[in-house]
Amino acid sequence: MRLRTSVLGMFLLIPLLVGALADAQISSWKPYLFLNNVGGLNDAFDPTAIADTEAADLQNVIFSTGGAIVKRSGFVRLNTVEVGGSGTAAFTGLFMYKQADGDRFLVSTVSDGATDRIYAMDYGAGTSGPDGTWDNITGGLSLTFGTDDLADFAAAQDIVVIEDGVNTTAPYRWDGTGNAIALAGSPPTSRFVEYHKRILWTAGNDTNPSRVTFSNLDDISTWTGTDFFAIETSDGQTVTGLKSALDCLYVWKQASIFRICGTNRDDFTQEQMVTGIGTCSNASIVVINNQFIFTTCQGDIAVYDGGITVQFLSTKIEGTIAGLNQDRFDQAVAVAFDDGTGDEDYYLSLSASGAATHNRLLIFDTFHRAWTKFTGIAANAMVPYEVGTLQEGLAFGNYRGRANRYPSGDEDFVSGGATTSGIAAFYVTKQYSFPDIPQDKTFRLLEVFANQEGSWNLTATTRADFESVGTASTISLAGSGAVFDTAVFDTDTYADLTTVIGRVEINKRRRFLQIRYDQSGANQPATIKGWHIWVEPEGRI
Repeated sequence: MRLRTSVLGMFLLIPLLVGALADAQISSWKPYLFLNNVGGLNDAFDPTAIADTEAADLQNVIFSTGGAIVKRSGFVRLNTVEVGGSGTAAFTGLFMYKQADGDRFLVSTVSDGATDRIYAMDYGAGTSGPDGTWDNITGGLSLTFGTDDLADFAAAQDIVVIEDGVNTTAPYRWDGTGNAIALAGSPPTSRFVEYHKRILWTAGNDTNPSRVTFSNLDDISTWTGTDFFAIETSDGQTVTGLKSALDCLYVWKQASIFRICGTNRDDFTQEQMVTGIGTCSNASIVVINNQFIFTTCQGDIAVYDGGITVQFLSTKIEGTIAGLNQDRFDQAVAVAFDDGTGDEDYYLSLSASGAATHNRLLIFDTFHRAWTKFTGIAANAMVPYEVGTLQEGLAFGNYRGRANRYPSGDEDFVSGGATTSGIAAFYVTKQYSFPDIPQDKTFRLLEVFANQEGSWNLTATTRADFESVGTASTISLAGSGAVFDTAVFDTDTYADLTTVIGRVEINKRRRFLQIRYDQSGANQPATIKGWHIWVEPEGRI
């Protein structure tokens, strides 16, 4: 009887001993929590050397103000009927034109082979947005410009001034009714227009490429032959950009920046502000927070304070820039746009290496000072515009005769056509090494905190010691609604009704760990709040 009691006691003790051993093992694990992973893309450094908050690679994600990684939204078509009908009509310019009485229009230039036109899209009644129909307002103008001749616009004296981007043509004008016509007063041929200090300024003249010309005060149809500035005519450069800001007119050349200050022809002053840095693309120059952001002719992206200081913003994305078509940097197109996160970001459209059209967006998040990038959006022209009331959207024109609205929904239209597709989004972390554990270690567990979304999944792939493939695990974003689940090591998911916690068993004895998150489903949003990595020192089981 005593022996039976002893044996029975041993069996009763086994679960307690196993539980105690498991608790001892888990208590030896070290937790590492990663929230606010909004350092952005850094593919210029080795993935072992980037900051914990940075990504070795990413695509089609944005960063929320609160620090989450969010799959970008999709876009919808502004015009369902293709402009031109050839399937190859390219938007070369877009402009939001709002008159003093509140009337609004979208204005565009479209190149369609031998048929190049100016279009306008009306707004619906009341607070309705654009009506979806591009009206041909070319009238009697004879236009010949190409896909890469980027248009420039200026709102002046309640009309829109249009320059088609060809340096042998003078500007046109449209007042919201009838057709566009040539700007009166024999203005000079140009590529760029800017309305500054109640004066219309032009530059990019075919015979005087270093000249900036200006109209009479409050009269954009009167031009005096002696009203111009010669911007260093013997420096081997031409004027490549005009931008009004900080109470002066700033003039870019390929490797220098000037400014013209004053209020009229009698007190205008000209001075050179920057030497050695300029731009090849007027369309890349954007003013955000009283600073200029622009692309240089060397393929960098810089910020200029309006004085003498220029800083490079693209140092950490040199890998991405190296994968672009450098020959098309003079066609770079950019806008300042708030995608709903509360701050204006720099949206830059460029071409991948080998591409003859724009198919990449680089976005500089000015709040987090971080880079991300989009694929699937072919934007040859872009403009922020009023969607209906004061809500802002981003209109972009592609190479298939359609303008589109971003952000809208969770899918993209394929090549601007009638079918939609999912958005291929991913985020790749650095190579974590956890230097406070210099000895061997075992990566035990990954917990991923994400928003509960529909009934779809997120894929988390763990790569140990620079694996090229790794181990993929599926995390349900549906959530179970339970406070806690019974699984300890599994890809099970638990949490409340708004957040899911995906648990992935890693169990790899290595020195480095990298995680890739993927979500490519159609009509499937995803938001990753952060993750928890549990590591056991010395690799002991």
